[in-house]
Amino acid sequence: MAGPLDTPAAPDCSDKSYCLDITRLLSRVGKGPFTGIDRVERAYLRELLGRNVSLFGLVRTKLGFLLLDRDGMAAVLSGLDGVTAWSEPDRYRWLSRNQTAAGKRSEATARRLTVARCSRRGLTRMLARHLPAPFTYLNVGHSNLSKRVLGAVKQVPESTIAVLVHDTIPFDHPDLHQPKTVAAFREKLKQVKQFADIIICNSVDTELRVQAALRGGSKTIVSHLGIDAIAAGAVGRPAEQSPYFVTVGTIDLRKNQGLLLDVWDALPKDAKPHLYIVGSRGWGDAELFRRLDAAKAHGSNVTEINGLSDQETTALIAGSLGVLHPSRAEGYGFTLIEAALLGVPIIASDLPVYRETVGEMPVYLSPDDMYQWLQSTQALSKSGPEIHKNLQQGADVQFPTWANHIDTVLNSLN
Repeated sequence: MAGPLDTPAAPDCSDKSYCLDITRLLSRVGKGPFTGIDRVERAYLRELLGRNVSLFGLVRTKLGFLLLDRDGMAAVLSGLDGVTAWSEPDRYRWLSRNQTAAGKRSEATARRLTVARCSRRGLTRMLARHLPAPFTYLNVGHSNLSKRVLGAVKQVPESTIAVLVHDTIPFDHPDLHQPKTVAAFREKLKQVKQFADIIICNSVDTELRVQAALRGGSKTIVSHLGIDAIAAGAVGRPAEQSPYFVTVGTIDLRKNQGLLLDVWDALPKDAKPHLYIVGSRGWGDAELFRRLDAAKAHGSNVTEINGLSDQETTALIAGSLGVLHPSRAEGYGFTLIEAALLGVPIIASDLPVYRETVGEMPVYLSPDDMYQWLQSTQALSKSGPEIHKNLQQGADVQFPTWANHIDTVLNSLN
């Protein structure tokens, strides 16, 4: 059965200090299930708390910056995990009108736990005063990749800046994003090139794209993202009993769910499984949204689902005939790795990052060839549960754990 790699000996980082930017995590509280990038930032927080390191956390708010120590970071993780309740909103809640109620409480908790705070112009002074040198500023969530923040960190003596770049999709495929998103991403890449001492890439494919976008000259390392072990027998099954397929991800042009709707329109009515499209709606595909609204109104066998927890999504995947991913571009592919761990068949676009992370386990197809997707979906529908059994018996691919990932990163910083 596919599973995580054994964890090598962790590097000795007891003489190092790390400042993890958790601005993105707190900004996402109360806004639904975590995205892939959110999960990465949370994994870093969890892993670093479990290591013998001097750990701090940085949070940007509308009033300025908050600095948390190890105890504060542990309390934040406890809140994120739902173990402890967030504090009640404080007197500054009026500054956060666009935040959810839970978001206001999480920020109030961070303010209560802070060991130091400063205005937007006082970041260099605060970090120099409170962080033991040498220290590394870790930014893994794509927030605060600005001249104000990175430039301020760079001015602190004996500081190192490490940035995880998840993908360069807005740069490589501007047609799949809003113009303002593309412009903002290009500006972030500019600041990363100027200030980052090391760029962490989640795959060789991402590293090649980062070097191309930055025109070389930047120090990069590759460390595949971690995945926790999943025991299919321990995953609850959904109430749905009829055969079904699943696709997971933001509903937009890039994920290309419109192709799957074309496939379902073409499937014979007497042999048409259900399709669950799991994710929130994104940008740029009004026709797709119209078709989904029509499917809902007419009670078709295509169901759009938003707001599932990680556990609920995993259960849905585990009970499916297969995972379908006709995406036009991807940064990594957590869903495919999870399906592989569960022994669930995969049909996916033929993308370099997929071949790098899940090898030859999926059936690879062009994201533009609806006929191939139709044929492969029909074939998988006829295979039934037996193909799961075969996959579970034959899958021996090993995936990195979060400990593996963090070991590689920390070793590169020593």
